[in-house]
Amino acid sequence: MNMLHLILNKTAQEQTDKTAIITVERQIIYNEFIRKVYALSDLWIVERLQNGDRVLILLKDSTDYLTTCYGILQAGGIVLLLQLTRTLDNLQNIIKKYTLWVGCRVIVLKGVTIGSGAIIAVGAVVTKDIPENSIAAGVPARIISSYKNGKEGNAE
Repeated sequence: MNMLHLILNKTAQEQTDKTAIITVERQIIYNEFIRKVYALSDLWIVERLQNGDRVLILLKDSTDYLTTCYGILQAGGIVLLLQLTRTLDNLQNIIKKYTLWVGCRVIVLKGVTIGSGAIIAVGAVVTKDIPENSIAAGVPARIISSYKNGKEGNAE
């Protein structure tokens, strides 16, 4: 990781406005890539990611994948990837006890519990426990609403 870190930082300093990543969806310059990596890395550190902690990620977008992986590594974590084609099989044992909806590109930090019936919005970063029957969104995720018996209520 040290060598990769040094190469990326040196290149980003020397070629700030040059293209770092090209995908079908978009292009990202080094300055933007490094800025996103450090923002994510800082978030992981604030949320107490320890050296060697494992972080499970599932991302479809390749630029988000690279940014997230490098941010986790920068903060000292270990990246565990889920393949899109095998996700349901891999998560079957975890989700069979619960009914919950988790949008794509959601990141859930170590030790966080998501309650039964919870709904997590697309792209949320879940840093704290989410109670059952709650709707959470944002970075970091916060409860925006809750519901019981089919009736929605406002978050407090």
